[in-house]
Amino acid sequence: MSLRLRRPLLAALYVGLLAAASSAWSQARVIYKVQLPDGRIEFTDQVPRGAKVLETIQPREGNRMQPLARPAPPPQPQPTGPGGQPLPGTPAVSAIDAAMQEVQEAERVLAEARRARDQGREPLEAERQGLKGGGMRTLPTYDERQRALDDAVAAAEERVRRAYEARNVAR
Repeated sequence: MSLRLRRPLLAALYVGLLAAASSAWSQARVIYKVQLPDGRIEFTDQVPRGAKVLETIQPREGNRMQPLARPAPPPQPQPTGPGGQPLPGTPAVSAIDAAMQEVQEAERVLAEARRARDQGREPLEAERQGLKGGGMRTLPTYDERQRALDDAVAAAEERVRRAYEARNVAR
């Protein structure tokens, strides 16, 4: 390997070792308030490339944040047998838990319906027709598809409304 190729590799290795040693030694003892190239302000323990350091903060000893608690896992639906009856030996789900599960499911369905409507705004190739003088127009199938997407959103919104009403009654 030529000397011309070794120098950048050795320099990169040296910088990497120096950065690892200094970060292990300081253990995030300094917090930087930086302005990113796009103008946003952030607080970080490492200065991002191209950022301008606005302020350096030295935390006091004993001034440490505790790790955030993880959220509880979502409740699992209760297994049911034929006719919707709970299976023997399974714990019963309270009415408020069932209502909350329905609210979550209704909101998930609403988000999917809105996403489908937003993604379906652009006319499909089969829903366009070229005009003699240039340009395009949409066919009636496009309008029908848009109505169906809007109806799906309206139905999902109604399901969310009913789910919240049922949850409020269960409280």
